[in-house]
Amino acid sequence: METRVQDLVYNVRMLLKNKVSTVIAVGSPAPGIGVAATIFSVVNALLMRPLPFASLNQLVMVGKVMRGQGLG
Repeated sequence: METRVQDLVYNVRMLLKNKVSTVIAVGSPAPGIGVAATIFSVVNALLMRPLPFASLNQLVMVGKVMRGQGLG
C-alpha cells in the first residue's frame, strides 16, 4: 500500500512539472468524447426511437410502378 501512495505522489509531481503534457493528456479525449456523444444522440433520435404510430395499420407506402418494368 505504501508503494502505491509513493507512486501516486510521484505521478502528481510529474504532472505538475510537465504542464503542457498534462494539458495535452487531459484535453485530448475531450473532442473525441464530444463527437461520440453527438453521433450517438443523432443516431438515437433518428434510428432507435419507435415510430410515433399507435398501430402499424396507419403506415402507408407511396410509390410509383411503371407498366412493364415491375418493382425492381
